[in-house]
Amino acid sequence: MKTWLVVGLAACGKAPNRIPDPRPLDLAAINALVPDSLKADLVFEAAQLEISSDYARETFAVAMPKDWVGERTGPLAIELHAPNKLGTFTKLRIGIGAGGDGDKPQDWHAVSRKSELDLSKSITIEKDEHSPTDHLLVYTNDTIAPRFHIIYVWWRPGGTAYYSCMATVDGPATQAEAAFEHVCKSITVASKS
Repeated sequence: MKTWLVVGLAACGKAPNRIPDPRPLDLAAINALVPDSLKADLVFEAAQLEISSDYARETFAVAMPKDWVGERTGPLAIELHAPNKLGTFTKLRIGIGAGGDGDKPQDWHAVSRKSELDLSKSITIEKDEHSPTDHLLVYTNDTIAPRFHIIYVWWRPGGTAYYSCMATVDGPATQAEAAFEHVCKSITVASKS
């Protein structure tokens, strides 16, 4: 199992949540969504991603694509890039978001919609599903083909932050869009601080 560590400073107050997340990490189901034509190049394996700040230390259990390269993309996020043979822009980003009000619970749907779910671009919405504790948006960009963007944000009622998983899949990886969607929706979060 791979472990990634991202350390940064955050404007979020105390640790966002302390309750383990019940989402299952089902690698067999995720890998079954990868088409046969990509199975040699795209395999998901169990990994842990830890993001730390002055206020929070979160560990994510994630189905990570094997052999992808990761980099920190902000104080509370990591982005993994696919080998070029899966598409030049294919990537997966996981992070923690806060609305700037410190440790106060907020309307995370509204906050995440403003910061993560920017719909001001020229896009075609393929899927837009939300509940009281999460929001999934899948869209394509009308000017760039073929490319899918998957944005999944989730939070806990009364929590002081939200979590996000964003995947961009282009080129051959577009055939595995459903696998990336499942990856985002199955991430498990547990605080360590």
